Amino acid sequence: MAKIDAAYRDLWRAIKSSLPLYPDAAIYKEWQVRYTEWGSPIGPEMPLDTGGVYQVFAHAIVTWTEANGVQVV
Repeated sequence: MAKIDAAYRDLWRAIKSSLPLYPDAAIYKEWQVRYTEWGSPIGPEMPLDTGGVYQVFAHAIVTWTEANGVQVV
C-alpha cells in the first residue's frame, strides 16, 4: 500500500475507526478530491429509497445514483 493510500485510509477513519472503505466506490473516489470540503465520513453508505446510496460526512451529505453520479445535497 502506498503511503498516500494509508493517509487517505487514516483520514477516512478519523471519526469512526471501524468504517468500511471501498476504494472503487464513486463516493470514495470523489471524497479523495473533496475531503477538505466534506470532512471525514460519520457513517457508512446507506441505501436511498429511490435507488442509489447516501453517506453523511462531517460537513456534507453526499448521494450517488446511477442517473446523477455523486452529488452534495
